[in-house]
Amino acid sequence: MSPPRSATLLVAGLLASTGANAQVEEPEMRFQAEIHGPTAIRFTLIGVDRPSGTAAYRLTDGRDREIPIAEVLPSTGTESLAVPELALDPMRVHYLELPALGLRALVRRDPIFRNIYSSKQLGAAVSDDGAQTTFRIFSPRAHAVRLHLYRHKDDAPGDVLRVVELAKDDDGVWEATEKGNLHGMWYDFAVFGPTDPGNWFYGTHPVHVSDPYALVNDDAMGRSRVWRDGPPPPPVTGGRPRMEDVVAYEVHVQDFTDLLPVGDTETGSLPAMARAGLV
Repeated sequence: MSPPRSATLLVAGLLASTGANAQVEEPEMRFQAEIHGPTAIRFTLIGVDRPSGTAAYRLTDGRDREIPIAEVLPSTGTESLAVPELALDPMRVHYLELPALGLRALVRRDPIFRNIYSSKQLGAAVSDDGAQTTFRIFSPRAHAVRLHLYRHKDDAPGDVLRVVELAKDDDGVWEATEKGNLHGMWYDFAVFGPTDPGNWFYGTHPVHVSDPYALVNDDAMGRSRVWRDGPPPPPVTGGRPRMEDVVAYEVHVQDFTDLLPVGDTETGSLPAMARAGLV
């Protein structure tokens, strides 16, 4: 059964009229690029005819230095493969351009990162026997990572207890093992990497970073703290309720308790949050 001539259809996400003046809206112009290896950049071009020949394209690094393109090979109606003449470092910043069309795309590294995996425990982990503490952080694009250890969370940089060079494995994990149980010690990292524009490493932006895998952190951007993980909580009395009966409420303990009528020593604590009868 055909729709009325005056009807409006949705074709592949685009509005189209079936009347006498039927028109299909032109798709929005889109240009995206991803690196799949040292000599493989796949890109998608939608909403405009794809130029043929390498002269229509420009490949540059983060400092706008041009890299010759050997071939541009169509894969589908919208997807193509650009092959640089020189092997690229997939961890560096690159851009692919179509100057005549005014299009420029950051060559994303998503395909590389999708296939990186490590079974190692990240963060700071104290061994079961307390004989050593291992620090690990995932940073595949870094050239060097330094661990800074402190006695207190607010110690000045000059009061650092020691600085430890981390070593990188084949999966982009940086690690170092220190003797002893360092439970309670504060730490952060200095991460060094490419200095090209478009990067944010210590060489051009000298800022220490906290550990995204830390069990304890001083606020969102403060220093991290070594914390020995404990056993899981005991089972819920009476067993886990049906999910249909659960009301999940996400709350920030500090913000929730700031205005409650509790003492200053209780603000920001779970006991204050759980106390009944407060208004």
